[in-house]
Amino acid sequence: MLHKRFFPAVVILALVLAPVLALPLTTFAQNGGLPLTEHFQTVDGLYSFNYPAEWAVSANGPLITLASSEDALAAGSDIGSGQMRAALFVAHITDPPLNLSPDATVYDAMEGILAIQDVPTCQPFTAPQLAPFSGRTIIYATQNCSLRDNISVIIQLDDGYIGFVAGTTYRNEMSDYEATLLNVAESFRLGGPEESTPTNQSSALTADMSLVAASITAEDGSFSFRYPPDWLAEEGGNLLFGITDGPESFWPTPPPDQLAILLSIFRPDDIPPAFQVTPASMVLWLGEEGLSGFMFSEPESFILNGRDAARTELDTTMLDVVYLAIRLDGGGYGTIQALAGPGELAAIEPRLYAMLASIAYGTTPAGDVGSTGQPDTNVLPDSDSMPGASNIFTSPNGDYEFSVPENWVIGTEVVEGYELVVMTTDGNFVLGPPAPGRPYVLFERSSISRLTDQAPLLDGRDPVRALEYLNANTDTTFGTVLPMTIGDSAAATTTSSLDGFDNTAVLMMLNEDAYIYANVAAAPGEMDAVLEVVQEVMLSARLAGDGVEVSALALDVPLTQTYTAPDGSFSLNFPAGWTLDNGEGLPVLVGSIASPNDTRILVSLSSQPGQTLDAQLASSLATLGSGMVSDGIFHFTVNGRPGARIGVVSTLLPGMGLTTVRLDMGNDQFFSMLIALAPFDHPDFYPTLYAILGTVQVAP
Repeated sequence: MLHKRFFPAVVILALVLAPVLALPLTTFAQNGGLPLTEHFQTVDGLYSFNYPAEWAVSANGPLITLASSEDALAAGSDIGSGQMRAALFVAHITDPPLNLSPDATVYDAMEGILAIQDVPTCQPFTAPQLAPFSGRTIIYATQNCSLRDNISVIIQLDDGYIGFVAGTTYRNEMSDYEATLLNVAESFRLGGPEESTPTNQSSALTADMSLVAASITAEDGSFSFRYPPDWLAEEGGNLLFGITDGPESFWPTPPPDQLAILLSIFRPDDIPPAFQVTPASMVLWLGEEGLSGFMFSEPESFILNGRDAARTELDTTMLDVVYLAIRLDGGGYGTIQALAGPGELAAIEPRLYAMLASIAYGTTPAGDVGSTGQPDTNVLPDSDSMPGASNIFTSPNGDYEFSVPENWVIGTEVVEGYELVVMTTDGNFVLGPPAPGRPYVLFERSSISRLTDQAPLLDGRDPVRALEYLNANTDTTFGTVLPMTIGDSAAATTTSSLDGFDNTAVLMMLNEDAYIYANVAAAPGEMDAVLEVVQEVMLSARLAGDGVEVSALALDVPLTQTYTAPDGSFSLNFPAGWTLDNGEGLPVLVGSIASPNDTRILVSLSSQPGQTLDAQLASSLATLGSGMVSDGIFHFTVNGRPGARIGVVSTLLPGMGLTTVRLDMGNDQFFSMLIALAPFDHPDFYPTLYAILGTVQVAP
C-alpha cells in the first residue's frame, strides 16, 4: 500500500535524511494512551470514533463533547486537575468553519482552525506536528495558557472531509491525555467502524555476516557496527555515521552520484513513545518525517538474525531509497537510510541487512548527556577559556550589544540590500573571497517569530531547523547542519567550501525567541582560529533587556522642532521636516524613517500606578486582538530612564506593522508611543525613536 504526502517534491537527498540529521527529535505524549474499547457514531451516521471506557461522551447537534469523566463533560465548566474535555466534529473542507478550496490540505485546515482559536492571553500554538499513524494524515498542535493546556488535531478523511479534535486540560497535564486523544483521532471513520485485518506478517531472515568484514566503533564507545571493507564509513557525531561506496565522503554533503547511507542510533529517550512500539512504527516515522513529496510503502516487518526489524521504501524513479530499523538490546533502534541510483539498491540490500544486524549498542554509552538524546557534539570553548575582549559594540537599532576583541574592527555595511554588522581585522570589508589574514564576519540578530511568520510550519526554536531555513534562502550551498553548543547556549553550524575560501554559518540562541547569526569567511586553513573569536563574540551578546543604554545612538539625529502638550504635561523634540497632525485632538507625529510610507507616531502621557512596563505592553498587545504576531518585548534605558517596546505585525494584513513603546518618567507616569507603519526591525528606525525619547520632559 502506498501513502501520498501533501508536500512539494524538493531535493530528495536532503529531505529523506532530514529526520536524523536534524536531531533533536520532536517528542509525543509520554504514554501509550488508554485502550479505546467504546464506540460512538453520530446520529446522522456521518462519522464514528472509538474512545476509552473510563471517558464520557455527549452530542449537541454536529458537535460532540468527549471528556475524561462525567464531571468534566459539561461544556463551559471549569477544567480542574486530572480532567480533560474535548470538542469533536467533522466537516467538508469547503464548508464552514473551514471554507477552504477543494484541493486544500490538512495544514491549510489547521492554519484556519488555529486562527479561529487564537487567544491573546495564551502562548502561540506550536508548529503543527505529524502524528505517528500510517494510512492517513493526522497533524496536531499544542498551546499553553495561564491555567490550561490546549491541543488541536486535524484528521484527513475521505472525500474531502476533515475531522477535528480540540482538547483542553489543566495546566501542564496535556501530556497525560495527548496519546489517547491522538488515538481517538486516528479512529475517526466516515460512517461506521472499519474492520481491521492483519497485515505484514513477520518473516525470519538471516543476514550473511561475511559481507561486512570491516568494523568501526563510535568515538564515545557507545555503539559499533560492521560494514563492507571496500566502503567508506565516517562518524558525523550525534550517534550517526555516514557511509558511501567511495571514493567521496558522505560529509559534509552526501555525494549525489554514489551510494549514500546514514546509519544512526535512536536511544529510548530519543524516540517519541508512539513510535517505540515496533520497528515498523520507527521506519514509518523515518518515511513520514522525510517530507520528500513521494509515496512510501507500508512498513514490512520481519525477524533479522533473531531481532525484530522492519523496512519501507520510497516510490521514486529518480533514486532508490530504503529505510531499515532493528530493535536494539536494552531498548532503542538502529536505523539505516540508504539511497542509490534507480534499480541499484536491490543488489546491495544483503549488505545493508548485514550492517543492520551487526549494530551493537550499549545501554549506558560513555559520555551520556541524559535524556535529551543529543550528545554535545562540537562543544566549543566557553568564555573563561577564550581570549579577552575589551571593546563594546551596540547594534544600530539598540537591540543588543557584544564585546569585540581589541585587534578586530566592527561596523555596519549594506550587504545585498540588508544592513548587517561586519567584523574585520583591518576595517576594510569587501564581499567575496577574503585574502589570507583578512577574514570577515557578518552578524545578524533576529527573532524566531520572524522566521515562523514566513514559514508557519518551521520549528524555529530548534537552532538546527532555523539555520536550515536561513541557508535555504541564500545563494550559497551549505552542507549538513549539525547541532552544537556554545558555552551553555544551543546552537547549530554548517560549512561550505567555496572557490578560494572557507565559509561557515553559526546560529546561537540568545533566549527562546532571539538568536544571533554569524556568517564567517576565511582563507583556507584559517577558519578554526577565526571561529574561536566568533564564538567569544557570540557568547558575549546581550539583548537590550539585559540593560543596554541606547540614548548614545541618537546623537547624530537632528531634532529641530518642539511639541508641547496643550495641558503642558509634557514636551518633546522631533525631526526637521516632520509635521504634527492634531486634527482629532490626538497629537500624531508624521514623518518618514527609512520607508517610502509615512511613519505616524501617537504620543501621550498617562498615570499607571503599580503597573510594570511589561504589564502595560502585554495589555496593549491584548487590545489589538487576534491576528497580530509579536517580535517580543525588548527593554532599554534612555538617559537612565527604563523603557520597553513591543512590535507586532498583522497576519491578516501583511503590510501592517505597529510598535508600542513605554518610557518610565517616574512618579507612576509613563510616556507612550504608538507607532503605525513603522519598519520596526529596520536599523535606521530606532536611533530616531530613541532620540525623540531622549528629549521627553514631564512638567513637575
